[in-house]
Amino acid sequence: MLYLPSARRFILPSVVCLIILTLVHLIIQQLAPSRQSLVRAAQRTQRFGTYIPSQQDHVLFDQNNPTYLSSHPPFQRTEEQATSTTFPPIHPRLANLLQCPAGTLNPTTFHLRLPNPILNISMIPPSTPSHDPTLRFFNPAIIPLPHWSGKTTYVLVTRLVTAGHHQESHICLADICSPPSRKGQSQRLPADVRICTDDDLTILGSQGGMRCTTPPHKINIPSTPAHSCSGAWLAFPDIPGFHDPRVFWSGKGEPLILINSASQYGCVGLWIVDLRPLFPELGDLLKREGRSVLDSSRAISYGSLTEITRNPSGSRSPVEKNWMLWFPNREDAYVQFDLLGGGNSLSRDTLSGGSSNKNTTGIVHDERRNGPKSPQRRTKGGRTFAKLIGNGYTTPNLTSPHEQSCFDTDFEHYPLQTDKPSIHPISPISSSKANHTHDSLGQKGHWHQGSNSLRLILCTRVEARRGECDEDDNNNRDHNTHNSTTSKSITPSLSVHFAIINRKFSNLMDLPLRYERYIMVWEGKAPFRILGVSRWPIVWRDEWVRPWSFDENFRGDGHGRQGFERKNGSMRRRGDEEDGNWEKQDTLRDSDSEYAYAYHQYASFTYTPSLAWSWMPHSSGTAFEKGRRHEDQDQDQDQDQDQDQDQDQDQNHDQESSNTHHTNQFQPEDDALYLSRLGTGYLGDDVLVGVGLDDVKQGFVRVKVDDLISCLRLCPGIKKKGEEVIDE
Repeated sequence: MLYLPSARRFILPSVVCLIILTLVHLIIQQLAPSRQSLVRAAQRTQRFGTYIPSQQDHVLFDQNNPTYLSSHPPFQRTEEQATSTTFPPIHPRLANLLQCPAGTLNPTTFHLRLPNPILNISMIPPSTPSHDPTLRFFNPAIIPLPHWSGKTTYVLVTRLVTAGHHQESHICLADICSPPSRKGQSQRLPADVRICTDDDLTILGSQGGMRCTTPPHKINIPSTPAHSCSGAWLAFPDIPGFHDPRVFWSGKGEPLILINSASQYGCVGLWIVDLRPLFPELGDLLKREGRSVLDSSRAISYGSLTEITRNPSGSRSPVEKNWMLWFPNREDAYVQFDLLGGGNSLSRDTLSGGSSNKNTTGIVHDERRNGPKSPQRRTKGGRTFAKLIGNGYTTPNLTSPHEQSCFDTDFEHYPLQTDKPSIHPISPISSSKANHTHDSLGQKGHWHQGSNSLRLILCTRVEARRGECDEDDNNNRDHNTHNSTTSKSITPSLSVHFAIINRKFSNLMDLPLRYERYIMVWEGKAPFRILGVSRWPIVWRDEWVRPWSFDENFRGDGHGRQGFERKNGSMRRRGDEEDGNWEKQDTLRDSDSEYAYAYHQYASFTYTPSLAWSWMPHSSGTAFEKGRRHEDQDQDQDQDQDQDQDQDQDQNHDQESSNTHHTNQFQPEDDALYLSRLGTGYLGDDVLVGVGLDDVKQGFVRVKVDDLISCLRLCPGIKKKGEEVIDE
């Protein structure tokens, strides 16, 4: 008979129980990996500062995983929906933007020239004893600050022209100045603009512009791992630094930066992180009364560098770039990957924010000419976008199955008749030369995304303060679900989103020759269809588009020989001498470098990486932006502002600044609500457009949003009121 001492008789049962518990634990991990995966992800984020998903995370969020499908069912069409779906017509206010009230259409180049000039940007702050004249910056990205920021109104992120292949981006606080009036003329400035000092005019030129108010700092973001690079991109992981920064406000009121860096899923990917840990001065500005505006108990969405990816994994490309995020409300975020596909082949862009980036991508171009070809970007499936669901993961493609491509079909690109006197009538012969893929010279271009996006409410601030504007926030929440890719009997929304897209023309070596900027507008609620795109590419007042000559660029539009003169090697507008503005009037004079180009020597091409609403004083905010609880307190002030009919922002900045610090009546949750609205604007608001020139210079343009997004053409299947709205 087997005998076990009393102290040892429990060893065998204990071992058996331990084995059983271990097996149960392993089974639970396999059947329910979601919570464990996210916990481990958070732990890795806290430890390493960069979110690196595990293999189990990949399985968890894969479209083919049963656990994922149980909580994210794919969109299923009914038999009735498979044949026809009823969509509402566009909102009548958007129909007004199909007109062309501003700008002049060039009958030779087919560009719509707006009268807004490109103003200089300088990274040299005031009271700087000395600076390096060889430093040059390009491709600026701008976001406005909240009204309590005082005299500092913007955050500026821009790329440094480096001597080698490495990448550097710098950040500073900035403001805008305008030259003083001449000859006793009265002067009304926007609320975010101050009078230039003599030092400002020395640095920026006589037109003023944007200037850092604090010394610029290098943005330090750690390197990221590359899973696999080949061909022309083989050397990419060895290039230090990140590429193509885009900055914007999230729907939660978070200042975010989106960058290109090495990808853990392929070779090149997109990563996102909050700006406040990278730039403490920004975090300090967002605090009032010693407390952070965002409640400390509320988690920051991207406190550490996080890669955004596609779902399913088979849809990922080795090289991903030019993605764009948008925020229809405070809870949801979406990312658009591609504009088109199917029969359209996307060029293998170099990593330069769309531009050639001569100082950083020479290795890539050398290998393209001499080594294996880079893998083609995946284009099958047309437009693709998804909803962000956490830690950089996304749903599968949410594009409505009924959405027709706005870029794959022919359209009436140039109407033969117009009742707008500023638009030149176009003959059938000349108009047939240009369409959505070819310019008037017969050169073929291709489309890709360029800037960040902004949200627009299709009413004025006066109407919003009077309660005459319902932006359908509640309706948006009803439809902003991952499978709301189509809907029946829904009403058009007053909320839309817009962004800059580019039509790129390249040479035989696939190097960029020209970028043409267009505005793209899409719905503010599901199914987020693209509604319209600019009829013509947009150019600024004194922008010279190559390869057309000077006379072809400015022929007969009031800006050519009739509007400009050459003097001492630079271009100046006629009449400036009479206004006393003749000196230093060359636009975009590169004062902070040794390169002082004449007008005809700069900007062989331009690139547009940034859109931002102009800074607003508190008095210009709507009741929704101020906090609905204080609507009654601000009613009298709002009535006074209504009398100005949206001219609040034209007050002198010094006068308005006294109204920006009455903050005692506001609570932190009201401030968080205000920050969440910094990416939203109204008709009549100003937009700042960041412009890069030849990868060596930078500027910005101030333009009314109504002028920027006017002259739209509707996409196929998008109808106006009274037209048939059944898409077969």
